[in-house]
Amino acid sequence: MLATIPLSKGPIEYELGILTLHPYPTLVMIVFPLALWRVLRRPAGYGIRGIEIVLILLTLSFLQSTLLSDTLIISGRLAFHALFIPVLSYFIAKALIKTDSEYIITINILVLSILVMSIVALAKYIETGIRPIVFSIEPIGVASITIVGLYASIFNSNDWKIIKHIKTLIIGFAFVFSMSRVYLMYAIVSPLIILVIKKNIILLWILMFTGSLVATLVFTYTIVDYAMVHTSAEGANTLERMYEVKHFLRALIGRAYVYKSALDEFWSNVVFGAGIHAGEMQITTHNFHVEWLQYGGVLGYILYTSVFMLHVKNASTYVKQDGYLLANEVVLLGIMINSITNGFMHGVIPYMAFLIMGISEARISILKKSGAKYNV
Repeated sequence: MLATIPLSKGPIEYELGILTLHPYPTLVMIVFPLALWRVLRRPAGYGIRGIEIVLILLTLSFLQSTLLSDTLIISGRLAFHALFIPVLSYFIAKALIKTDSEYIITINILVLSILVMSIVALAKYIETGIRPIVFSIEPIGVASITIVGLYASIFNSNDWKIIKHIKTLIIGFAFVFSMSRVYLMYAIVSPLIILVIKKNIILLWILMFTGSLVATLVFTYTIVDYAMVHTSAEGANTLERMYEVKHFLRALIGRAYVYKSALDEFWSNVVFGAGIHAGEMQITTHNFHVEWLQYGGVLGYILYTSVFMLHVKNASTYVKQDGYLLANEVVLLGIMINSITNGFMHGVIPYMAFLIMGISEARISILKKSGAKYNV
């Protein structure tokens, strides 16, 4: 299943009723009954926590809003890929990874698949000189996948050093040439982020959530008072986008108008939101706060944030001791920070976030049962 992550959007695809499926979601649905059987057979071994209960409530809440959507088929596709398959991925990872050796095998398979994707990404960049689209996955999706492989490779203590360095270098170059400004800035300051995570990961997440929410609201209701900055999109997919301020301003101001429109929908139904809905192109709002408020209202927003905060609380006990868990938490925070300006319910981003959470929860269970002390 993990080996098909780079094929999560194509080019291999087929139609099943109203859904367009690819290898990764297909295998998730095939493997899930096995994971469910394992949980039902030995529920005590799964270690049900509050996060699983909230995840179920979150899924039911958005299922209800999807069924009430005026564009049921299109919105159903969005809900399927943005929430349903990601949540199943979480449960599968936690249910099937039970030992240290199983965990290491899982990480190695994940990194190997991302390494293949990275080689293709580099070849495409060398050929075209622009941000690579790999296996039909857009550049921001490539960045969201390669950042996982990059930190997993860096913190993998079971690789031979030469192999580790080669994998890290290849995946790292693919990550850089995806040209995601937020991810690259995050990677630059990640040594400091690691120190803060080890010091107080819960406080860091609280500050990230509250600070970015306030900034989003202030930015949205301030910037819309100004005229749109008219800048050319030329060079937006080349290295020019990394240093030209005009591209950055153009993206931010354009997003502000989208945020304002989405928040207007939220204010019309504060408690439950407008429900999951999408147009033909299935483009979601490029901000996770706005998405969750627009689609789920205050209730959906609380459920979503509770999932992440409960996970962070679970991880806080062991993140100082274990390098694998630390790598996962660095990546998860990076994905969420990127989602402040690129959205969460978009492309492969929810796939990677919930998968990493599931793998991390499995790691926490392993550490809890073993009582072993792991050094970073």
